[in-house]
Amino acid sequence: MELTVLAMRGVSGHGPHPATWAAQWASGTAPTGLDSPKMPPALAPHWRRASVLARWVLALVAPLVADLAPGERATMPVIWATGLGELTTTEAVLEAGLSRGRVRPAAFRGSVHNTPASLLSVAFGLTGSIETLGMGAGAATVTLLRTGVLLRRHPHVLVVAGDVPSPGARAWLAAQGLPSPSPQVVALRVGRTGAGAQLRLGGVAGPRMLDVPAPWTRGGGFGAVPPAVSVLPTGGLTAVAALAAGTGGTVREWGPAGRTYTTAVRVPASMSSEGAPEPDPTQ
Repeated sequence: MELTVLAMRGVSGHGPHPATWAAQWASGTAPTGLDSPKMPPALAPHWRRASVLARWVLALVAPLVADLAPGERATMPVIWATGLGELTTTEAVLEAGLSRGRVRPAAFRGSVHNTPASLLSVAFGLTGSIETLGMGAGAATVTLLRTGVLLRRHPHVLVVAGDVPSPGARAWLAAQGLPSPSPQVVALRVGRTGAGAQLRLGGVAGPRMLDVPAPWTRGGGFGAVPPAVSVLPTGGLTAVAALAAGTGGTVREWGPAGRTYTTAVRVPASMSSEGAPEPDPTQ
């Protein structure tokens, strides 16, 4: 199966430019946390009740849908892929309930796993299908396979993936001896054809390989995505985004029972942007 990345934005603990991520991983640069992005004025009505995760989702998607005709935007399917969802908000709601003996309904509303997808629908007038995929091993492959199915009936699919580790998740991972994970949010508008990075699921491994172990485990190999990124379920999609924004390569995900999944990423020479980050729409 072949797909084309028509447009893309991303942010992680390694910065707001996916084209630079692979080089930072190779150099061992430590990730940082994510602050809230600058608010695009058009999103003001939805900003106050959005978490940091949801705000980044809104800010990254805005430029990807700006050039679509209203009808095309409205019917475009959306896939929201996440392992943790709004776990940070959920933890805060539960802690408030334990300390105060009650939970505000408005706070609970923002703790739902697919809250960012709901905000996308309202903010950008998306009335097509919106699917939430809970991530596990082989997450990038599963998400892109579903994207390919949706592309049989639609010219574009919006794929958004994100995980911002909650305090509880960080504590649990530390107890397992795993590194503090890097937050990561990526948004891709994918089509059947067009100008952009070409993704081939099950493609032959190329000279540049990024190995992504199964989530929540130790692992890695030559040219591997660092554990701080790959420990999260969305690590495979983060790796695909990094290669699609750079010079291409192959992402190899490790799944159950030693099974592997590969996504070959080919970037036309005229489009390679390694070392030349795309403009940051949130600044």
